[in-house]
Amino acid sequence: MYAIYARQSLDKKDSISIEMQIDLCSRLIPDSAEREIFQDKGFSGTNTRRPAFQKMLSMIKNGDVKCIVVYKLDRISRSLIDFAKLWDVLNNANVKLISYSEQFDTRTPMGEMLVKLLIMFAEMEQKTISARISDNYLARAEMHKPLGGIRPYGYNEKWEICPHEADVVHEIYRCVISGMSFDSTAAMLNKRHEPSPSRSKWTGMQVSRIVKNTVYAAGNEEVRKYLASKGKLLHSDDEYCKGNGCITIQRRNVLYIAAGTHKGIIPAEMWLETQDIIFQRKPSSNSGSGKKSWLQGLVLCGKCGNSCYVRCSGKDDRYVYFVCRGKRNGICQGLSAVKTKPAEEFAAQVLEKEMGKLLRESCKKTGQDRELNAIAGMPFTNKKRRAFRGFGMLDFEQKKAAAKILIKNIILTENEISIILR
Repeated sequence: MYAIYARQSLDKKDSISIEMQIDLCSRLIPDSAEREIFQDKGFSGTNTRRPAFQKMLSMIKNGDVKCIVVYKLDRISRSLIDFAKLWDVLNNANVKLISYSEQFDTRTPMGEMLVKLLIMFAEMEQKTISARISDNYLARAEMHKPLGGIRPYGYNEKWEICPHEADVVHEIYRCVISGMSFDSTAAMLNKRHEPSPSRSKWTGMQVSRIVKNTVYAAGNEEVRKYLASKGKLLHSDDEYCKGNGCITIQRRNVLYIAAGTHKGIIPAEMWLETQDIIFQRKPSSNSGSGKKSWLQGLVLCGKCGNSCYVRCSGKDDRYVYFVCRGKRNGICQGLSAVKTKPAEEFAAQVLEKEMGKLLRESCKKTGQDRELNAIAGMPFTNKKRRAFRGFGMLDFEQKKAAAKILIKNIILTENEISIILR
């Protein structure tokens, strides 16, 4: 089967749309050939944590894909490390890669070298652009000029307040002050079909960003003191006390704070009260669930791509199962009580084979001992190597370490479990 993969991070005039990418890629595939389209809209190329991409990767591992067609290589990734890992997966599965823009044969050594060179240049270009944008933002902030870029939620393109969105921002702050969690607030907004900043469903992360954003604080002397404790202030002190919001810029591990020229939406007292509540908030009551499954933190919902957490129920927590975080935010219908045990049993079979490979490689002195040492929590000696009788003999923490080192993600539905190895 041919797999067409398309990605677009932002809708811009000079960028090629996902629909056009799919159309151009389709021209390279025989009409009679079976094909499936995978598309990720609104996702950056800096990493491969994208739902459609992860689904395609799982199908590659299962042997369902024989060729991937993309408009351009940077649609897959702008990271050389991520692309190198994918390249190993493609080679192991004997999958061919075709790019509409860059014409070469990936099955030859020369073609492989060209692929890696192009990805290396794409990664360098991305880092150069990122540094240039950050420097430009900082320079404009120091001159007290608007930064441009994407407008914050609650403002229009001219950084004037949008009444309806400003009301939603106020409501979010009131919800947090009343004790509601970020996820509960997101679910409430989704229930009444309120468009999010990305024009889709709200998430707890989006609510968190709005609540913590200095853009919304109508500045006064107390806000200035608070901001001064968090980073380096630009402009004179009185600029932070005029009722305007502020812009924060992270540059070389330093947080720069610039007084804005836009009016703040949230009164200073309300904004500061919210920051205090966030700082004093206790960790989630679910924080101990990582002790119930050694796969915690690796599982993704196969329906929406959101991460899953472990929930326990029944007497003495006898029932342990995975729950989709997207369900709490109203994004996904969720998984129907998928128990952790079948996933752990399947993962154990896969890791048994991977541990065997590590043991064989370590005997050849190829430097694989560091992974074994990390799994064992101590030097994996020759005596331990000879005594090793399988993955099942590892304790809980060792299984957790092995899963973290060897597994990238587990994609889960009620009927299927797919494992993507690192």
